[in-house]
Amino acid sequence: MKLTKQKVFVIFSILLLGIMTLIGPVDYFAHGYFTDDISVENISANQLAGDYNFSKGAYTEKIVPQTKHMTGLQLYFTHQTTNNNGELEIIISDGTGNIVETLNVPLAKIRDNSWYKFYTNAKYVKGKEYTVTINVLGSDLPPHLVEVTPGFYLADITDGHALMTLAYKAPTFDTRSKFLIFIILISIWLILLTHVFEIPFKNAVKRIGTIGVLVSILTSNYFYNLMDSGNTMFSLFQRDSESIVKGAIYHSKDGAYLSDEGGNGYGLGIYCTTAGCVGGFKAEPSEPPEPLTDENWQDGYAREKTAIAVHNNTYNSKVGKPGNKVQFQNGDIREISKVEYQDEVIVIELSGDKVSAEENGSVRQIHFLDREGNLLPSVYFQSYRSQYGLQGKIFSLFARPMSKQQAMINLNFLCAFLTAAIFTVICVLLQKKYNMLLAGCFFVVFWVSPWIVNFAKNLYWVEFTWFIPTAIGLFCSIHIMNIKARIASYLMAFLSIMVKCMCGYEYISVIMMGLIIFLIVDFISAVVSKDTKKAKLIFRTTVIIGIVAILGFIGAMCMHANIKGNGNILLGIKEIIRQDVMRRTSGANLNEYDPGYWPSFNASAVEVLVTYFRFSSEFSTEIIPGISGNLFPLLSAVPIAIFVNDYHKKEISWENVTFYLLSFIASTSWFILAKSHSYIHTHINYVLWYFGFVQICIYIICDKFLRIVNTRRAKE
Repeated sequence: MKLTKQKVFVIFSILLLGIMTLIGPVDYFAHGYFTDDISVENISANQLAGDYNFSKGAYTEKIVPQTKHMTGLQLYFTHQTTNNNGELEIIISDGTGNIVETLNVPLAKIRDNSWYKFYTNAKYVKGKEYTVTINVLGSDLPPHLVEVTPGFYLADITDGHALMTLAYKAPTFDTRSKFLIFIILISIWLILLTHVFEIPFKNAVKRIGTIGVLVSILTSNYFYNLMDSGNTMFSLFQRDSESIVKGAIYHSKDGAYLSDEGGNGYGLGIYCTTAGCVGGFKAEPSEPPEPLTDENWQDGYAREKTAIAVHNNTYNSKVGKPGNKVQFQNGDIREISKVEYQDEVIVIELSGDKVSAEENGSVRQIHFLDREGNLLPSVYFQSYRSQYGLQGKIFSLFARPMSKQQAMINLNFLCAFLTAAIFTVICVLLQKKYNMLLAGCFFVVFWVSPWIVNFAKNLYWVEFTWFIPTAIGLFCSIHIMNIKARIASYLMAFLSIMVKCMCGYEYISVIMMGLIIFLIVDFISAVVSKDTKKAKLIFRTTVIIGIVAILGFIGAMCMHANIKGNGNILLGIKEIIRQDVMRRTSGANLNEYDPGYWPSFNASAVEVLVTYFRFSSEFSTEIIPGISGNLFPLLSAVPIAIFVNDYHKKEISWENVTFYLLSFIASTSWFILAKSHSYIHTHINYVLWYFGFVQICIYIICDKFLRIVNTRRAKE
């Protein structure tokens, strides 16, 4: 039988559906042996229940697998002699008594005071109860099992006292990777569909498929950093900034919390508990520090007096006051008699007899009570007041149905996906308006730039909001002759700038330039070609879209000022200018700021600009992988040389010249206008070169190279 391309496509579709079913609903692909190796030494005395000697007979335990990929179990053995004869037998049966599997292991393989991992081969149903019968055969000196109290276990051990943990395979594909795989497979299917069948809206379907592939490629790199092993800062990049979003999400899920005066209404903040502050904002550690242990302290408890040492953070300083009380994990309540601050810890002296971790529990698990004995909230939320914090408010809403950990991962993925989507839209529009080469240069730089990649998933920076105005301006320039498109662009420009500013004012000059850069290029082109009518239309459109963008900025500032001024917008604006604007620009009075800011105020704009031309930082020095940051001055200069050469040959593209100059002005605008911010933030602000300047430089070089190649081919 001759296979037509239609039949091949149908077979391919069936195979594709099968693969997606195995990856998704069936969740067939899994790997490994994952379980918790619990250290017996860390189990508290009240959780240990002795041990079990197999001379008493078989031991029975009941289990309930929590996932469909149970792959084994492990037991902790003691009193095991060297070269012990005999074997250990494990029989696993279902609820009806039918044997599911029997495992036999020689005792000689089992070590004393250690876990032994048993691998299972049968399929175990998630949520179904099984009975595990353990026995020793043929040994006069059988090993013992460690026993624990019933409350020690989680859901997968339902009956029995032996120290046991179940092992599970990890799904090879998590929910997010499945999502990306489905998108790219469906997108490929749509593209192939348009090549095999004549269908309605063929071009639109093909474009959707192409967009799906591009978005998946970008998202995978933004979330997993697949393309650049040298980008060592990917996992920790701007974790401190992201912590104030994390803090907002955490406190919204906790409900009751203490907060700073006048801090209500802001969407971002620092989240502190007894253990520490989350996320590493400013000088706080990225993870809560371990309780103090030295010659004077043991696990946060004083060796010689009745006192505890807790982390020196805002929460503990607010509630750890003389007269208040401390409730320990074991229920013991002590009054605070004295408080002393010592660098990273707060020493809290207590009434009564000595306390210890062994008797009173972990110092991280204490609770504070007021003077009357009422339980105080366990969280302090200190608002971040330099912006409105819209991202914190929105992400907190999205996070409500999820656990804290899953919320952070899923929201990081959402940001990566949205960033990828915006970049894809920009590239598609560039291809439509200009050419494939320009779109390709933008796409590759967006794809692999370590600076773009590092920012993409960050919840504080929400990188996708930076480039929405660029996409809007490009859309407007393409549809400049359509009045409805222009009006829609005005509305979208207002909203996009307002949303961006409500998520932070950083880089706003560059972002606003991105909104109008394509319109200015078109205006200059119209002037050069002496198309007066078009030039007037573009000029009018540029002015209007610029005005509505400024209105969006003002709208965001008024929302922020309303909170900052406690309802007095004018007072709030004055405070924003004094506390935030002046600190980031060059108009500050040194007397009003910490000496740490003085070098940034005294630095010249030229000094700052030169710094960014060196393109070096402690975190990343590459323009894109494989191209050192030391080459950035050369990358910037080569287009100028090309322009000079093309001018002499009368081949110069004034459009490219305009692109180059405007993108340079856009990037450097923040370096100059926000001089102080740029002086300090060299660990992040190199990203500003990627608002078009790096892409344009690469495009001009590639375009020149292709023109040379085509000229030589024509001569041949």
